[in-house]
Amino acid sequence: MPMYAGFHPYFKTSRKSIMYNLEATQYLDYNDGQVKPYQPELDLSTKKEAFLILDPKGNVVSFPLAEIEKKVTLKYGEEFKHIVLWSEIGKDFLCVEPWMGKMGDFNHIDDIPVVEPGESLVTVVSISAD
Repeated sequence: MPMYAGFHPYFKTSRKSIMYNLEATQYLDYNDGQVKPYQPELDLSTKKEAFLILDPKGNVVSFPLAEIEKKVTLKYGEEFKHIVLWSEIGKDFLCVEPWMGKMGDFNHIDDIPVVEPGESLVTVVSISAD
């Protein structure tokens, strides 16, 4: 069975320009369809669509949340190949989402996990605040 999962945690914040502690080199800006060099501070405040981090390394991403004066850390299994950053204009939240595939990957079965009959896929996503 071809499949991919994505987790969609929402974090309450009014600040949409955040420094992400994440090792990566490029992201796909779904707003204009362009692949761009990754930079640690990405601004979602005026974006309608998401940013897809194409090549995150180390299976961990962290970022500050000013409202709680803490750093949030997501750790995730190696099956999650991408991180999606998303918000809505005028709404006080930010999503930082581990995904196993990108939008449209079901059109390219080779790019997503396949669970064989009788087998299972077990992975993990953890969220902490320090």
